Amino acid sequence: MNIYDICNEFGHELSSTENDNKWKLFGAPLEIMETIQNQTAILEKQREHFIKEMELEQEEFEETLDGLAVTVSGFDTFNDVNKYMEIADNVVSMNERLQECLDKSRKFNSREFLVGKEQKDYGRLGGMMKEFKPYSELWLTTRTWFQRHAAWTEGEWDELDPDELETTFENCIKTITGVARYFKG
Repeated sequence: MNIYDICNEFGHELSSTENDNKWKLFGAPLEIMETIQNQTAILEKQREHFIKEMELEQEEFEETLDGLAVTVSGFDTFNDVNKYMEIADNVVSMNERLQECLDKSRKFNSREFLVGKEQKDYGRLGGMMKEFKPYSELWLTTRTWFQRHAAWTEGEWDELDPDELETTFENCIKTITGVARYFKG
């Protein structure tokens, strides 16, 4: 605005365009403040909508966790070694679902942080994963054992890889021993 004061001081008359520009410049701070207030209100409404949407997703997620907890706790009923392939497939699926839930819980926590909301504790998910781990190891190792055992005993002698056989055998024994200690313990 100093430039207009200088023009006035020297008696310079402003054209109508220059005069319009002067008053637009003079009113610009108010216009900017109104724009900021309007955008702040819009962003707050979007934030509230986002939080409501996230809370609905979290409710569905809690139901998913409840279902997973039931499934995990029911894994001790699987005891037919003849169904090892079917059970191992269930284990793979369950491991994927648990990992997806872990990723989703981290996403929820980061979103809660971003909107300034208290982060929910999904510690029970970690507990489920810990509870499920021995079953996962047992059935995946059982599947590996039966698949490799068939190749070892029925395959061609010259196609055997002694290093792979030894590594697989030792890993299976180590895993089964650890799982047996867990179930006894």
